[in-house]
Amino acid sequence: MAKFTPNPNIRGLAGTFDYSAPTTPAIPQYGQPSYTPSAPYQAPTPYSANTYTSPYYQAPTEFGRPEYQQATPFASPTAGDMQQDPSYQFRLNQGQQALERSGAARGVTNTGGNLKDILDYGQNAASQEYGNIYNRNLTNYNTNEQNRYNTYAMNYGNAANAYNMNEQNRSNAFGTNAGNAFQAYSANELGRSNAYGVNEASRQNAYNTNEANAQNAYATNANANQMQYQTNANQAQQDYNNQFNSWVQSYNQWRQTGADRFNEQYAVATA
Repeated sequence: MAKFTPNPNIRGLAGTFDYSAPTTPAIPQYGQPSYTPSAPYQAPTPYSANTYTSPYYQAPTEFGRPEYQQATPFASPTAGDMQQDPSYQFRLNQGQQALERSGAARGVTNTGGNLKDILDYGQNAASQEYGNIYNRNLTNYNTNEQNRYNTYAMNYGNAANAYNMNEQNRSNAFGTNAGNAFQAYSANELGRSNAYGVNEASRQNAYNTNEANAQNAYATNANANQMQYQTNANQAQQDYNNQFNSWVQSYNQWRQTGADRFNEQYAVATA
């Protein structure tokens, strides 16, 4: 727009025009709101499984075998033992009685010959009967010792069978318990792993949701800020236009007043 230069003649008639034209308002620079992103997503700590501790099998206690009590050595019968033997006493009495009856029948009961026969019979009977007693005692000894050994062997077998059965049952129970312990460990680790995955997925989803909400809120605020800025700029332009139009009207009115007075003076002078 060309610079306006007032007519000095009009200025003098209408007085000084003291109104200066309004200056163009300075529109502030648009300030874009800053966006502060969320802290970077922290990757989860790697999943670490618990170490499985295998149960320890207690070695069996050594089998305590019963010791066999050795037999007392066989004791040969003594002469006193033989004399106390009922069979020997019976045979001796029967023989002596037979010799005494024979001697009495012959009338030689108390003769030296008959007495010698009775003595010889007793010695021979003792000699013969000792062997019988020895053999009977030895047979009884061997029979008793065999029975005692058989009883020991039976008890030993029963004890060994009971020991083996108990150890087998203990081994089976250990195997069952160890299997159950491993299954429980596996189930717990599977549940812990699944919970870890669910928790980490939920955490990541929450992070993504929060970040999306933050970005949407920023976009909404930025749009509102820009609209408010545009509204303020439009209002400032409108205010400037109104002020400028008012100034133009005042200036035109001042010029018209000067022109009217000029015409009045010159009209009077030429009349």
